[in-house]
This record gives sequence, C-alpha cells and structure tokens, in this order.
Amino acid sequence: MTAGLTSGLGMKRAKMAEWADLEAELARWRTADLTPRLWWRDDDAQQVTPDLETLLDQSDRHAIPVHLAVIPQGLNSNLAPRLDDSDHAYVLQHGLAHINHFRATTKITSQRSGSIPT
Repeated sequence: MTAGLTSGLGMKRAKMAEWADLEAELARWRTADLTPRLWWRDDDAQQVTPDLETLLDQSDRHAIPVHLAVIPQGLNSNLAPRLDDSDHAYVLQHGLAHINHFRATTKITSQRSGSIPT
C-alpha cells in the first residue's frame, strides 16, 4: 500500500510498514533494556505461504505470540504440521468458510459516522 490511497469506504490507508521497520524498533527497545509486550494476528489463514512463514519466523525469533484466524473449510494439509513446529503460534477459529454473508444490497458506511451495516 502507498500512503494516501483510499479504501472502498473512502478512508485513507497508511503506508504498510516493512519487516525491517519492526526489526529496527525491536533493536531500539533492546538497546534501552525495554521489553515490549506484543502479539500478532494473521487473518484468514488456510495454508502455509511465504508471508505466513515470515510471520512465524519473526514470532519464534522474538518469542512473540502470533494468533492465526484459521478458516477450517478449505484448510490445506500443510498448515497444521507447520504450526506444530512453532512455539508461539495459536489457532483461533475464524468461522467455518470464507463466505460473505452481506446481501448484495447492503450499504456499508464508515463506523466513524455511527452507521452500522444492516
């Protein structure tokens, strides 16, 4: 993502940080003899991907828990064995299937305006 892009809801999205940014920030904390309390969440996990590998490696390297929102329907058989190898990965069931339950006529508005999709 690039700074200044807008989502489909018209809200600005910030530039996404790189892994190097996190590594540098954690190094600053170590230098200051501080320990951050963190956890990560990965949304819609169904299989091992390069991005998930990076997340799990970072989680294990820094002993930071990662919570995986897993969708059981369509789950690839490579995910469970990979998670068994991680000391800090936790599975959170994220529904049963990746299905959008909103009706096609549903109007989605920003929650900042106080409106909630019907």
